[in-house]
Amino acid sequence: MWALPLTPTTPDRLRTSKSFVMQAVTRRGKALKYASDDLRNDRDVVYAAVKNCGSALLYASLEIRSDIDIIRVAVESTGFSLKWAYFPVEMDCTTVEIAVSSEGRAIQFASNAMKNDKDLALLAVKNNGRALQYISEALSDDYDVVFAAVKNTGYAFQYAGPKTKRNRNILIATLPTAGTMLKFADESFQNDFHLVQLAVVQDGTALMYASDDLKKDRHIVHLAVQSQGCALKYAERFADDYDLVLTAVKCDGLALKYTSLSHMSSIVEAAVTQTSDALEYTLVDFRDNPVIARLAIQSDTFFGAPLQHVSDRLKSDRDFVRNAVAYDGENLEFADEKCKDDFGIVSVAVSNEPAALVYASEKLKCNLELVKKAINKRPTSITFADKSLWHHAELKRAGPIQLHFLLRYAGEGTKAFFFPDEVRDMIVYFYARDY
Repeated sequence: MWALPLTPTTPDRLRTSKSFVMQAVTRRGKALKYASDDLRNDRDVVYAAVKNCGSALLYASLEIRSDIDIIRVAVESTGFSLKWAYFPVEMDCTTVEIAVSSEGRAIQFASNAMKNDKDLALLAVKNNGRALQYISEALSDDYDVVFAAVKNTGYAFQYAGPKTKRNRNILIATLPTAGTMLKFADESFQNDFHLVQLAVVQDGTALMYASDDLKKDRHIVHLAVQSQGCALKYAERFADDYDLVLTAVKCDGLALKYTSLSHMSSIVEAAVTQTSDALEYTLVDFRDNPVIARLAIQSDTFFGAPLQHVSDRLKSDRDFVRNAVAYDGENLEFADEKCKDDFGIVSVAVSNEPAALVYASEKLKCNLELVKKAINKRPTSITFADKSLWHHAELKRAGPIQLHFLLRYAGEGTKAFFFPDEVRDMIVYFYARDY
């Protein structure tokens, strides 16, 4: 059942009501921040709050924050809440064990003696390997502790002591999940074929930390570019090796930036098929080639603006632009101004992505049919229309329900994100008055 939340604007009569506050903090522990001082000193209320969210301990009174039972409930929920305890809990082994079992890195708030306790350190790094950075210097160089840490996450290796960083078994446990930790390995290991192979298979960019000799090893480089195409950057010797380059650009089209074969159509086609942004690194002739440009337009990339990198001739080619905005309406941003003033092209763009209305010509932003199409798909697109249409009667029927709920129930931050003040005022007047 829906109930009023406890917020900064909650009336005092509710902020001082134990039953109301209990319900509120049971649903959202951090709401304790807005309870009255008396209730933040109420053991029942604080218990309910920290059980929901351990960090709510921060908002309890100092007296309650020194209650060991409350602290243990809080750290069981959120290990980091150990930080807010107003009590020498860093000396209390049971409480610290509960905290690091919840979040290993909470060991940073323990006493120096506990940071040097091997059993506690093992408990912490098995929960979160990165806790290795907070334990004693001696234990951060202990084989058992470091091995447990890197088994949890290979990235803990960077916090290991000098002795364990020179242990080959530790590296073998680290690199299959964190190849770039080769950076912190002893120099002799950076020239170890097997270890470097483990590293680049996991993350091709680990090639940058390999020895110069292994950067010249074709097998190692092949494994690297199979994993991360742009690892080609660290293998200059193979910048003109057709097979390696083709492998690289098929993995990541942006690897085209690091090859001397950007004049070859087969390499370029593979690159732009993988990502449209590879067009940026092609020769001018390819940017004016409709076949290559169309491959870029059709490439399956989440972020990309292929029309940005094609030639001016293609940006003004109506058929080409229409095809581009049909794949992604956002391409309209980089079209020729005449295309942005073409109703047919802009209509296709808005059908694909309503926000493309922002790139239309000023004349088309006044076009009622086009604006209706945009806001029927996404009501917030009204913000991109010309102000002369904001109060148009026909637009009143376009998407009011979604706007109504956004305006009535969204937080102020969400509303501010979607709407400038003047636009929001207009929408409130224009839509919400009917509800």
